[in-house]
Amino acid sequence: MNSQAPLVSIIIPVFNGEDFVADVFRNVEQQDYPSKEIIFVDDGSEDSSKEIIQQIDDVQYVYQPNRGPASARNTGFRKSRGKYIAFLDVDDLWTENQLAHQVNVLEENPQYDMVQGRIQDLKRIGENKNAGIFEKTGSPYYSVNLGSAVFRRTVFETVGLFDENLHFNEDTDWFVRAWDKKIQKKKVEEVVLHYRKHANNLTHHKNSRHSGMAWLLKKRLDLQRRENQSSENSVSSRWMSINEYIGW
Repeated sequence: MNSQAPLVSIIIPVFNGEDFVADVFRNVEQQDYPSKEIIFVDDGSEDSSKEIIQQIDDVQYVYQPNRGPASARNTGFRKSRGKYIAFLDVDDLWTENQLAHQVNVLEENPQYDMVQGRIQDLKRIGENKNAGIFEKTGSPYYSVNLGSAVFRRTVFETVGLFDENLHFNEDTDWFVRAWDKKIQKKKVEEVVLHYRKHANNLTHHKNSRHSGMAWLLKKRLDLQRRENQSSENSVSSRWMSINEYIGW
């Protein structure tokens, strides 16, 4: 481990992720960055995820009863020690050397509290056992997927952790709160995350995600009205600004 490189804590929530654990660990290990800790948080898996993870050296394994991804990420954060925090879903992959690149951006730009890159969707071909074969679909884009960003640890002191009452859109809720707190974000042009779509994605059923977005919108509008920002123009303008910030 290079003592000069700041420690990055990589938090990987897992729920029935046996098909993907080996892949995601190999992907993180291959990142050309010398100072990292890997924390798998098993959110009540009922498959062989635990056995697979416990065979891996030099990772932390934390088990909790199933409470959802927000809780799993919060648990991982509380176990972490890094100056920088990165989240990666067990079924997604980072692009080559993205970790070193994004940490370097933050090291050279202290005015930013997080750095975010583009996401490339990948679609699974068939439903093969294990990770299977994926191909690119669509164009790269920015969005609130936490795996596309690296965060200063201190930003969570300002924004707080993830809302454990939300089982969908907890990432969007966090980014909205970051916007409220005027957290400065740096965007990079590179694709940093491969988002692998398959039948078992938590957000595969769009109705659940869309209903969560409607709830978040109502939450924001109610708050703005309580803050006497109730004019339609003001609400519309602020929501457009939020959309630009989070990438929706």
